[in-house]
Amino acid sequence: MRILLTRASVAMGDDATAPNAAERTLPDAATLTELAALVATAYVPRMGGACWVLSLGYGAPAGPPLALLAEPWERPRLLPAAQRLGPLAALADRDGELRTYCDYRWRESPEQVWRELTGRTP
Repeated sequence: MRILLTRASVAMGDDATAPNAAERTLPDAATLTELAALVATAYVPRMGGACWVLSLGYGAPAGPPLALLAEPWERPRLLPAAQRLGPLAALADRDGELRTYCDYRWRESPEQVWRELTGRTP
């Protein structure tokens, strides 16, 4: 499955390449957990304390937040909306492409963003 990645800018210089598009591939049987791990390790910038919210969409979120990617955490955490989705391949379009968007949440701790999106403590 072809994954089309876009993300928010993290600095003015980053704006020149917005939506900071990239492509990756995953097996058709991949899970949302595997997608979130790929995005966290091979796409979004790693900066001290960076916190990203992964959603479906291209250039902007086109659905509910699915996962929270935070550097202090060992692995991404799936959000409640992710529990209601079917297989990852079923979310792809008819060409087999899955479009994702990562929103940069600066100046907010991962725990604060988690509470905001879930209503509970991580």
